[in-house]
Amino acid sequence: MEKITENLPPCISRLVSDVKAGRNVSYLGRYTLASFLLKSGLKPAEVAEIFKSLPDFNDALTLYQAEHIAESGGRPPSCELLKSRGLCPVSDGLCRHPINDL
Repeated sequence: MEKITENLPPCISRLVSDVKAGRNVSYLGRYTLASFLLKSGLKPAEVAEIFKSLPDFNDALTLYQAEHIAESGGRPPSCELLKSRGLCPVSDGLCRHPINDL
Protein backbone atom coordinates (compact mmCIF):
# COMPACT_ATOMS: atom_id res chain seq x y z
CA MET A 1 0.00 0.00 0.00
CA GLU A 2 2.92 2.31 0.65
CA LYS A 3 3.59 2.59 -3.07
CA ILE A 4 0.32 4.43 -3.71
CA THR A 5 -0.42 6.33 -0.52
CA GLU A 6 0.47 9.73 -1.95
CA ASN A 7 -2.04 11.85 -3.81
CA LEU A 8 -5.04 9.65 -3.16
CA PRO A 9 -8.45 11.02 -4.07
CA PRO A 10 -10.32 12.23 -0.97
CA CYS A 11 -12.86 9.40 -1.18
CA ILE A 12 -10.15 6.74 -1.34
CA SER A 13 -8.17 8.36 1.46
CA ARG A 14 -11.25 8.31 3.68
CA LEU A 15 -12.02 4.70 2.79
CA VAL A 16 -8.44 3.67 3.62
CA SER A 17 -8.71 5.44 6.98
CA ASP A 18 -12.06 3.81 7.73
CA VAL A 19 -10.79 0.34 6.83
CA LYS A 20 -7.60 0.75 8.87
CA ALA A 21 -9.70 1.89 11.85
CA GLY A 22 -11.89 -1.22 11.55
CA ARG A 23 -15.04 0.76 10.78
CA ASN A 24 -17.81 -0.94 8.88
CA VAL A 25 -17.56 0.06 5.21
CA SER A 26 -20.44 -0.41 2.78
CA TYR A 27 -20.25 -2.81 -0.13
CA LEU A 28 -19.93 0.13 -2.53
CA GLY A 29 -17.12 1.57 -0.42
CA ARG A 30 -15.28 -1.75 -0.40
CA TYR A 31 -15.73 -2.19 -4.15
CA THR A 32 -14.58 1.38 -4.77
CA LEU A 33 -11.45 0.93 -2.68
CA ALA A 34 -10.59 -2.48 -4.11
CA SER A 35 -11.12 -1.48 -7.75
CA PHE A 36 -9.14 1.74 -7.29
CA LEU A 37 -6.22 -0.07 -5.67
CA LEU A 38 -6.22 -2.78 -8.33
CA LYS A 39 -6.25 -0.15 -11.11
CA SER A 40 -3.39 1.57 -9.27
CA GLY A 41 -1.23 -1.52 -9.61
CA LEU A 42 -1.74 -3.55 -6.45
CA LYS A 43 -2.22 -7.29 -6.77
CA PRO A 44 -5.40 -8.97 -5.47
CA ALA A 45 -3.58 -10.47 -2.47
CA GLU A 46 -2.24 -7.01 -1.53
CA VAL A 47 -5.72 -5.55 -1.78
CA ALA A 48 -7.22 -8.35 0.33
CA GLU A 49 -4.59 -7.71 3.01
CA ILE A 50 -5.79 -4.11 3.41
CA PHE A 51 -9.25 -5.27 4.50
CA LYS A 52 -7.98 -7.48 7.36
CA SER A 53 -8.88 -4.97 10.05
CA LEU A 54 -12.59 -5.03 9.20
CA PRO A 55 -14.75 -6.80 11.78
CA ASP A 56 -16.37 -9.11 9.20
CA PHE A 57 -13.15 -9.90 7.31
CA ASN A 58 -13.06 -13.28 5.57
CA ASP A 59 -9.70 -13.98 3.97
CA ALA A 60 -10.85 -16.43 1.29
CA LEU A 61 -13.92 -14.40 0.31
CA THR A 62 -12.02 -11.11 0.19
CA LEU A 63 -9.27 -12.59 -1.98
CA TYR A 64 -11.88 -14.16 -4.28
CA GLN A 65 -13.67 -10.83 -4.67
CA ALA A 66 -10.42 -8.92 -5.32
CA GLU A 67 -9.42 -11.49 -7.95
CA HIS A 68 -12.85 -11.26 -9.57
CA ILE A 69 -12.67 -7.45 -9.74
CA ALA A 70 -9.18 -7.67 -11.25
CA GLU A 71 -10.11 -10.33 -13.82
CA SER A 72 -13.28 -8.57 -14.89
CA GLY A 73 -11.53 -5.21 -15.28
CA GLY A 74 -13.71 -3.61 -12.60
CA ARG A 75 -13.46 0.16 -12.46
CA PRO A 76 -14.18 2.50 -9.56
CA PRO A 77 -17.67 4.00 -9.63
CA SER A 78 -18.20 7.51 -10.91
CA CYS A 79 -17.66 10.51 -8.67
CA GLU A 80 -21.34 11.33 -9.11
CA LEU A 81 -22.39 7.94 -7.71
CA LEU A 82 -19.97 8.23 -4.81
CA LYS A 83 -21.35 11.69 -4.01
CA SER A 84 -24.93 10.45 -4.13
CA ARG A 85 -24.11 7.62 -1.70
CA GLY A 86 -22.24 9.83 0.77
CA LEU A 87 -18.81 8.40 -0.01
CA CYS A 88 -17.32 11.66 -1.29
CA PRO A 89 -16.01 13.84 1.53
CA VAL A 90 -15.59 16.89 -0.72
CA SER A 91 -18.49 19.23 -0.11
CA ASP A 92 -17.54 22.12 -2.37
CA GLY A 93 -17.60 20.05 -5.57
CA LEU A 94 -13.96 20.83 -6.28
CA CYS A 95 -12.39 17.39 -6.14
CA ARG A 96 -9.20 17.71 -8.11
CA HIS A 97 -8.59 13.99 -8.37
CA PRO A 98 -11.50 12.26 -10.08
CA ILE A 99 -11.06 8.54 -9.64
CA ASN A 100 -12.41 7.86 -13.11
CA ASP A 101 -9.14 8.99 -14.69
CA LEU A 102 -7.66 5.54 -14.09
